[in-house]
Amino acid sequence: MNFRFEQPVWFWLLLALVPITLIGLASFASMSPARRVTALLARLVLYGLILAMLAGLATVRKTDRLAIVALVDVSGSVRRYAGNRTLGDDAPPRSAPQAAQEYLRRATRAHGPDDLVGIVAFDARAAAAAVPSRATIESRDLDLQFAEGTNIADAIRLGRALIPPDASGRLLLFSDGNETAGNAAAAAAEGSAPGLLTRGSTIPIDVIPLTYTLSEEVSVDSVDAPPTAAAGATINVRVALTATAATRGTLQLLRENTPIDLNGDAPGTGRAITLVPGQNVEQLEVRLDTGRVHRFKAIFEPDVVRDSGGGTRTLGDTTPENNRAEAFTITPGKGSALIVNAAGDSAQASTLAQALRNSGVDVIVAGPEGMPQDLLSLQAYDVVLLDNIPVDAVAPRLQETLVAYVRDLGGGLVMIGGPDSFGAGGWRGSPIENILPVSLDIPDRLITPEVAIVFVLDNSGSMGNFVLGATRSQQEIANEAAAMAIRTLDRRDLVGVVTFNSNADVVWPLQPNRKTAQLVQEVLSINPGGGTNMAPGLERAREQLAASTAKVKHVVVLSDGKSQRSQSLPDLAEQMRKDGIKLSMIAVGDDADTRTMAVMAERGDGVFYHAINANQLPKIFLKAVRLVRTPLIRETPFDPIVLPTGSPMMAGIDAPPPLNGLALTQTRDLPTIINAIVTPSGEPVLSHWNVGLGQVVAFTSDASHWATPWLDWPGYERLWTQIVRQSSRPPGSRRFQAGSHQEGSRITLRLEAQDDDGHPMERLDVPVTVYTPSGEAHQARLTQTGPGVYEGEVEAQETGSYVSLIKPASTIAGEQRRLPPVIVGSTIQEGAEFRARQSNDALLADIARRSGGRVLALNSPETADLFNRAKTTPREAIIPIWRTLLFWTLGVFFLDVATRRIAWDRWASRRFRPEADAAAERARAAEAARTTAGLRARREPDTAPAPTPVIALSDADAANLAAAARDRRRAQRLAAHTADTTSQTAIAPDPSAPAQPPAESGLLAAKRRAAERFEE
Repeated sequence: MNFRFEQPVWFWLLLALVPITLIGLASFASMSPARRVTALLARLVLYGLILAMLAGLATVRKTDRLAIVALVDVSGSVRRYAGNRTLGDDAPPRSAPQAAQEYLRRATRAHGPDDLVGIVAFDARAAAAAVPSRATIESRDLDLQFAEGTNIADAIRLGRALIPPDASGRLLLFSDGNETAGNAAAAAAEGSAPGLLTRGSTIPIDVIPLTYTLSEEVSVDSVDAPPTAAAGATINVRVALTATAATRGTLQLLRENTPIDLNGDAPGTGRAITLVPGQNVEQLEVRLDTGRVHRFKAIFEPDVVRDSGGGTRTLGDTTPENNRAEAFTITPGKGSALIVNAAGDSAQASTLAQALRNSGVDVIVAGPEGMPQDLLSLQAYDVVLLDNIPVDAVAPRLQETLVAYVRDLGGGLVMIGGPDSFGAGGWRGSPIENILPVSLDIPDRLITPEVAIVFVLDNSGSMGNFVLGATRSQQEIANEAAAMAIRTLDRRDLVGVVTFNSNADVVWPLQPNRKTAQLVQEVLSINPGGGTNMAPGLERAREQLAASTAKVKHVVVLSDGKSQRSQSLPDLAEQMRKDGIKLSMIAVGDDADTRTMAVMAERGDGVFYHAINANQLPKIFLKAVRLVRTPLIRETPFDPIVLPTGSPMMAGIDAPPPLNGLALTQTRDLPTIINAIVTPSGEPVLSHWNVGLGQVVAFTSDASHWATPWLDWPGYERLWTQIVRQSSRPPGSRRFQAGSHQEGSRITLRLEAQDDDGHPMERLDVPVTVYTPSGEAHQARLTQTGPGVYEGEVEAQETGSYVSLIKPASTIAGEQRRLPPVIVGSTIQEGAEFRARQSNDALLADIARRSGGRVLALNSPETADLFNRAKTTPREAIIPIWRTLLFWTLGVFFLDVATRRIAWDRWASRRFRPEADAAAERARAAEAARTTAGLRARREPDTAPAPTPVIALSDADAANLAAAARDRRRAQRLAAHTADTTSQTAIAPDPSAPAQPPAESGLLAAKRRAAERFEE
């Protein structure tokens, strides 16, 4: 083991502290020699420890320990095309992952006692199937799938990261080499994984190609449609296909999943085509309708023929996954109005829809399940009306999409009231609440708290199971669902949280929901562990609600398993009902005791929900809370008051008929909000304001039941038509032309900007928001590359449609002004990994060459010699030891302080050298006697008689005489002090007496006494 300084520059910088340290040694002069030496050594050791710690002293160990990490490709193309692999003539056919597992079993038999083996499984994502260890890997399941595609680069980086710092490493890559994301060649050349404190640790990558070549295959490579076009225009759609052999089939083109007739008067809608080996391009003419978004999907259907055995097979094609591709075109024409109603396209919803259609508005009515789920689909509508829709009917991701639709795309959003809308529908705390022109936080004068609810959550060990192979557990989803439900509660509602496993704990005592953020954090931090015993949890909830005076008391229980004492639970539920407490039960998964929980809900006067999939919990929790809450509505007729705000929505309307009810909200004190209609007591009925590029409207009454007096009123149709037209998205600008081009995993965006006179617009700020197929938003920026031309690239890892919102802005007189946004889309085709017709052996060989690895054969595992150290460089593991140095530094620091503050040398002398101390004391006494005698001799006059002979005294006699002299002097001073005190006390001063000389000062008296002592 060696040592190394990782920061040698500190040594030179800290040399300046040496003079300062030596100056401090001047304080050692008053110490005894032993203490001085000890203090000097402690100071030097302390200085050295601090220097070593700051200079990064570390141990360096060389090791020949070897870790093998296998990177196994489990993507769809490997499973489909590289299947039925064999490891020799005697081995049965296996899938590619099984063949890799068998290869590892046979190739790692010769590993040493300290050698390690691990596995990384990967497709578009990589995950560790087995961390490097001495354990066998035969039982590891490699039948894994994470995401569509293949990313070899991420697998290489994860494999490197799994190699321990104290071991040399080797990666073993099983793949067909067809990557759909990342750059495997660049990753192979990176060397060691970043962050490892190692030297000489380049990790070779041995590759085992999973080779295949397809002799009969057809793939639809792309569908090329113009990104934008005028409404009603005829466009050319180009479909590119590649065939490995001559074949025949039918090409279908669908728009919004409806076939387009490509044959004219001929029967059928598809076009019969004949393909030649190589690339084939079919051009199709399509006339656009009046819609705004036009989705195209091309599908190739090969002809079916009979084989020699009498069966049927597809001609020249084997894989249907790569026989389709998509594209879309956006027209700047006028969009439709989408009414979302719980009743769908029924008579209840048709009242409002028919009134709008009578005014020439293009209306589409759909239920909550038929709502568009992405921005591209919402682009077909200029305004969306949520007619009495509760929050649990709209997924959280879609709520965020609606906000982006209004703020960034300029769409309109109208929320219409009803018993299931606004606060009564649970919209408080949702993303939509932030853009509403009314507040859902109701003041005390409108509503009193009447609800007390306790959530009883199962946090047993089984709640830690992952959901359908996802990365989140049931507990995490349940916590998030409960937190979402808590956010919808009013701040005056009473809420509590209880958890149960083998025991029960009160996480949050029942109290008003004023600390919502803190409560949400408490719920999100609940962890699973233990058994399942529901009864104690119910008892804790019952105790919490017993002291409450709320009119509605409710308990919502979630569990995923069978509880202990389950036979007594229905009786407990009935007892709670008798106490005025309702009990609703949520069972999740197949292992829950659904029968007992359903009986408990029935006897507890509550509702039973069964969620097979834990992902349904957010919606179920919101529904449970919404059902138990006191509806925030007032069903009392009132006369609406039109305020003189000048709102264009109220043009020509001044005296509307009464309304029979409304959802309770309150006005928001913002100057940009227009409250056009209010109640006599001031609650808002019709409010609207601008949010970003769009507009949001709140109508707190409804459009049918509460508005019955309005249905025969002539202003009903006019009012709703004006609301829809004023809130709809304005037509886009024709000054901007945008396009996109997809290549590999990157999308190139291009914007051409011109002013009204056709001149290029220079120096624009062009941010871009890219919405992925999964709904995530990524930010990018275009840079100017030419006159009025702006370009940029974005990463595209997912398959599906990407919507890019280009938001140009100009700067005039130092003020930035937003220009109309431009929308452009791109499609990353599904089944990209199935479009390769053979394995990419060249890429695999390049990976081996760049990393110093080898190309091995799948059918020869014994010849791999994986644990041969001949070509592996011993690894230097550098382990910092600053923690150890820190503890030593603290110890030496206290020793340094103790050496300078504690006179340990005196104690040591008395303890271990008593005779020497006594001799020293006698020597000091004799020296004092001789000094005293000499002083006396100097004070005597020269005329003094001749000295008498001096009698020699011993050391003991001298010490006794010195002691007797001290005692005599002390007695004389005491007697003189007593006499002075007595005379001052007994004799009073006589005023007639002659003046006495002034008394000497204290300093003179002290000098006199000192002289007397010296004389003595």
